[in-house]
Amino acid sequence: SACYLNLRTVAAKMRSNAPLAAQIHSVLNTEELHLDGRVRVHHLLDVLATDLGPAAIRTRVVQPLEGLRIAPYYGCQCLRPFADFDDPEMPISMEPLIRATGAEVFPWKMGGRCCGASHMSTQREVGIRLVADILEAARGADAVVTVCPMCQLNLEAFQGLAGRAADQDLHISVLYLPQLLGLALNVDTAGLGVGMNLALDAALVRRVTAAA
Repeated sequence: SACYLNLRTVAAKMRSNAPLAAQIHSVLNTEELHLDGRVRVHHLLDVLATDLGPAAIRTRVVQPLEGLRIAPYYGCQCLRPFADFDDPEMPISMEPLIRATGAEVFPWKMGGRCCGASHMSTQREVGIRLVADILEAARGADAVVTVCPMCQLNLEAFQGLAGRAADQDLHISVLYLPQLLGLALNVDTAGLGVGMNLALDAALVRRVTAAA
């Protein structure tokens, strides 16, 4: 999502800031390169939700994820400041994709909250508190699904610290959205990289893949 935000910001400034665009072109010309500014930058979630769409996913589901309650977590940078494909305050674009797999959407209001991002390196206490709030709100869900690798890392790697800060057990499985979709499409778990997740209940994976 950070890469998307940086690329999206450059695309917007190239169209809106003529002096900056001229300066960039001047630098690029020394290498015989050119940026015409017409390229549209899409977030992965935008491609899945808008260009592909839940109906296309639903027709390819081999292993329905029935009975799973999934908390969709968007984070900040795919939604702000460019509200290209969803509402930053009440995002919903992931919900039809989750339902297309046969899973249920866990009702909560933390999907667009910040996980602390790089504050985990610079202001650890702030980041831990933010992660604790998100994980606490997700209690009752089977997994949190995110579309941002940095968010996934924070929500996975700091569950222990967040739990100790909140004085409660906040452990929960965390999946990247393509992993969730891949499980429903019966993609090999090794190919999905689920063995590399830092917070993924093996029983949940067995539950999903048992009938495949």
